[in-house]
Amino acid sequence: AILIAEIASASGCNSSPKALDEAPMPGSASSFDAIVAHLKKHADAVVLEGDGGSRVLVSPRLQGRLFTLKVGPVESTGFVNLAAIAKGETDPQFNNFGAADRFWIYPEAGQFGIYFDPGADFDRKVWKVPAALDKDPFKVISQEKDVVKMTRDMEVTNYIGTKFKVRVDREVGASKASGLPSELGVKLPDGVHYAGAYSKNTMTNTGAERWTTEKGLIGVWIL
Repeated sequence: AILIAEIASASGCNSSPKALDEAPMPGSASSFDAIVAHLKKHADAVVLEGDGGSRVLVSPRLQGRLFTLKVGPVESTGFVNLAAIAKGETDPQFNNFGAADRFWIYPEAGQFGIYFDPGADFDRKVWKVPAALDKDPFKVISQEKDVVKMTRDMEVTNYIGTKFKVRVDREVGASKASGLPSELGVKLPDGVHYAGAYSKNTMTNTGAERWTTEKGLIGVWIL
């Protein structure tokens, strides 16, 4: 699981919604609602409700990405590449839509890597994210106020030609402030805004063959 804690004092935070509107991050909208609207227009958007009015934005259509969080007066804590999202899944090498948490698979390179075609030179110019990780949606299997569960079948091939068929189960949820003492070893002070999110990811071999070290292994890689 991944915990993202963004903390801003209600009395001491220098950023306000107005200030954020005046100086948005490159590639990002200044308003959480504006980002949600953009995703709904070009893909989809699931908004999870956290503690104290915090919100978590997930897009099952864009590979189940946990895009960003809203905490107190801070509208967005993650990078969201609005231009790339509007353009769609058109880049054969890497659709860099952004996100605070996205599902990938490792290893990247070497004889068992999956980001280079079999036999290709290990050159950044021919590196590419496997299409199974870079395109198409996760299927939503259940959704509640603070959690969404998704699944998807994938196939990837490593550098020596080993093929892997997997089922990926992904859960994204809003973390509770009550969990902070055990998660981070701290108690949330009064007057502090909190937003937390996590993802749980499981990958299951659905192919006919067992995985072996001789033919290569793969694992969950969360960015």
